[in-house]
Amino acid sequence: MLAKRFGAAFAGLLLGFPLTTGPTLVLIALKNGAAFAAHTATYSLAAFAAAECYVVGYTLGCGVSPGRRWIGLVVGLSSGILCFLAAGYGVTREAWTIATALPMTLGVLAVVSWWVRRYVTHVVLPPPSIALTVGRALFAGIIVVLISEFSGHLGPTWTGVLGSYPLALTITVSFAQLDAGGRAVRAMLAGFAPACIGLVAFSGAFALSVTRVGVLWSAVLGLVLALGTLEVTRRLFHAAPPMLDAQPEGAA
Repeated sequence: MLAKRFGAAFAGLLLGFPLTTGPTLVLIALKNGAAFAAHTATYSLAAFAAAECYVVGYTLGCGVSPGRRWIGLVVGLSSGILCFLAAGYGVTREAWTIATALPMTLGVLAVVSWWVRRYVTHVVLPPPSIALTVGRALFAGIIVVLISEFSGHLGPTWTGVLGSYPLALTITVSFAQLDAGGRAVRAMLAGFAPACIGLVAFSGAFALSVTRVGVLWSAVLGLVLALGTLEVTRRLFHAAPPMLDAQPEGAA
């Protein structure tokens, strides 16, 4: 609905808020303890670099066959997931700390944000129905619960990597691809790439504080930092490339 009012790029920017990352880490902490959750959050922080690779893969794949949007959806989604899995596997091969994960992830974020900024255009999307909106939220909630439920079997490393998968973004861009085509999706991805710093801020704050101040206050601290970094990103984001009016693909 926000994409209709403010454009697809702004909607992508809002997806940097920890809509799924936050609840996942909180549930994991409640289920497995603070130390497990801190390890998980550290690997989530590192794996947000893989989420940026997802952005690159989806951006490159979603523009194929503009006249057949479902083909762009399949190719974009497949290439995005493959890029995420390849980068995520690389993350699991290293022993990460906040001190090593943070600069690596921020470096990847900066490069991808610079590259994808060329696709920032003002593409208006049709608003989804209430039933579809509720369905998306329920699906995301189910995935969050499943990840937290199986976290003990997966271990903190793989739980952190899988928990960093941009689920809310995937759901949103999949419908945007079918509704408005690759141009709208690329604009949304261009908004998400720099806004991923909100997810980085939440995970980093949670990892550093959950063993010291508990789940509730670490989540509050993470949310405050996520909101602050997203506000800064919003100002820089709108001051960067001009927002150009554009119609969805296929529009007359």
